[in-house]
Amino acid sequence: MLYHIEESTKFTPDRHHTELVADFPEGRLAVFSLEPGQIVDGHQAPARVLMYVVLGRGELVVGDEVLAVKPGDMANVDPYVTHGMRASEERFVVMAVIIRM
Repeated sequence: MLYHIEESTKFTPDRHHTELVADFPEGRLAVFSLEPGQIVDGHQAPARVLMYVVLGRGELVVGDEVLAVKPGDMANVDPYVTHGMRASEERFVVMAVIIRM
């Protein structure tokens, strides 16, 4: 199956948009679209999460670290580690691959 990430990218002025692109027994693929200044609050999951920056610049929060990121960067989040994200001064798109453990 072929996925077109840009088709899953939607921006809303009030809050970030999350699009569930795929859901399999082994995991999920989600796309987060953020307008400048929007955030995804820190949360935990019983899964490994790979966060890949598709568009824009921002910050990925992984545990106690705040990582300044740009397109092409990816963060690996271990299960039960708090993670979130924040858009800087431009639109920010992150693809998250969630691998169930």
